Amino acid sequence: MDKLFQVLLVEDNSLHVKILLDYLKKIDLDISVSVVSTRNAFHKAIESNKFDLIISDYMLTDFSGLDALKMFREINEDVPFILVSSYMNETEGVEAMMNGVTDFLIKDNLRRIIPAAKRELLNYVQRRTIENSLQQSKAIITSMESNIEGFAWESSAESLKLTYLSPTFESILGYSIDEVINKADMWGNYIHPKDYYKVIEYYTNAKDNNLKEIEYRLIDSEGKVHWFRDVLTYRSDPNVGNRLQGLMVDITEIRENKEHLDRTINEKEELISELHHRVKNNLAVISSMIQLQAITEEKPEIQVKLIEGVNRIKSMAIVHDIVYNKEKFNNYSIKDGIEDLVNSVIDTFASSDNFKVNYIIDADISSIQQAIPVALILTEVVSNTVKHAYSADLESKKIDIQLSEKGNDVLSLEVRDYGKGIPDEVIKSGHSTIGISIINALSTQLDGTFYFEKAKPGTHFKLNFKKSYLTDDSYSSHY
Repeated sequence: MDKLFQVLLVEDNSLHVKILLDYLKKIDLDISVSVVSTRNAFHKAIESNKFDLIISDYMLTDFSGLDALKMFREINEDVPFILVSSYMNETEGVEAMMNGVTDFLIKDNLRRIIPAAKRELLNYVQRRTIENSLQQSKAIITSMESNIEGFAWESSAESLKLTYLSPTFESILGYSIDEVINKADMWGNYIHPKDYYKVIEYYTNAKDNNLKEIEYRLIDSEGKVHWFRDVLTYRSDPNVGNRLQGLMVDITEIRENKEHLDRTINEKEELISELHHRVKNNLAVISSMIQLQAITEEKPEIQVKLIEGVNRIKSMAIVHDIVYNKEKFNNYSIKDGIEDLVNSVIDTFASSDNFKVNYIIDADISSIQQAIPVALILTEVVSNTVKHAYSADLESKKIDIQLSEKGNDVLSLEVRDYGKGIPDEVIKSGHSTIGISIINALSTQLDGTFYFEKAKPGTHFKLNFKKSYLTDDSYSSHY
């Protein structure tokens, strides 16, 4: 591939820099690597240069890999970002993923940078190529529409005999105007056979003063087919009789380029579909592997934590599946997934037949950036309710789930159970448990606030956050 890839390596350990540079040299691509180790140097580099890949250590002297990620995403939301770490806990991993990390590497296996970096660079180039092709096709169509080629015409509304043709008719179709003027049957044999009856019927019935449009094909003197868009109107004149007047615009190239653009879009949609299936399959494989580990695990406390991890993966998978089954990403609706999500969580720990879940969904979340953290928060809260709120032998267990809008675009997610009630020490300790730590990290991402409180009976959870609106153009760079 005839391209020089620009890679920025963010690392303050000279030994790790040397190792990573040695591995990057083994990639069979033309790569130029810049190395920075401080916040200021990193900020200066991303402000003044364009990079095709960022590789950053997680722990740095005066800032972190997550800080670098957030700084870079403010400037560029599309370039791949690989995070390298000796260890990363679950909460940090979730935060990194939500902020746009494309891959993780563990320092014990830095050799994996070779396939990982090559894959991300090639995928990035492929995405950019598709996007550039689409932009070029759109530019071609825009240019054509501003430089129209066509001719004007007039005919009798009754007999459809042509009474006038502008001179450009001859240069476009190659026929003499005298061959066509005042001949019966309007365009006669020049109309494409498949369009003939449709066209004659259309003109015969065009008896009102409204502007009309029709597209059809004419065959030129050399047998070439041209597509035209005819904009016509009906005129009633007592002196010369009722007339049809039109402007024929040659749209052959526009049609051909539209077909090319449609093929390009279909190819892109197929690529996106393939990526969706791969992500879906990978999530399923990861979930199954962790479930298998949970089954074979002898320690109950570890088994429970593994099952909780499976639930978090399933939450992401459910939201992901809903989004990619939509024709448009900004047509996403979390309403479609809440019930499936909650049932999946309940079935993991108990039977959903024993739980009565009351849903009050008066609002919606159309931004995928908000839907995923909200789904993960809901998973944590419902998991905690199923495990701790009710006694195992209790036959009827109730959960209320409400999503509503409180005004000023503030959304509120509430979960209420009628069980034992949250212990005082959990409320007082704040973020002492993994689940609450995850909820805290995700609510921070939403710029929201949450709290648990005792109810009479049971526990009440509430999350408030500002609603976000996502457009098609901003979606792909965030997920």
